[in-house]
Amino acid sequence: MKATAAQLSALAPLAGLSAARVAELAEVAQTERIQRCADPLAGRLQGGHCVFLLTGEVLLSLQGGGTLVVVGGSDDTRHALNRRKEKLARAKAITDIEVLIIDDDLLDILAT
Repeated sequence: MKATAAQLSALAPLAGLSAARVAELAEVAQTERIQRCADPLAGRLQGGHCVFLLTGEVLLSLQGGGTLVVVGGSDDTRHALNRRKEKLARAKAITDIEVLIIDDDLLDILAT
């Protein structure tokens, strides 16, 4: 499913982009539905993509201990789940979720 311009413009890294750039990104950005109990960050913790939570709830397990629940639509989801200050060990979808996955190189191109 394609991402909408409204979804994209709500994300912190894209807030400064022009409407034309957001529309351009909306043409190529895809959302992905992930089932409850799956790890939406599997294979994505090391980089290459930014993963944004759009809907649902995710449990983030931090390296060194501790957990954090992130809810789609909250301020926490304006930033990529895998680009948090805290180092993540893994994530688990508490509910069925929808995520937006954007290639890092594409973000760099659009931001310049």
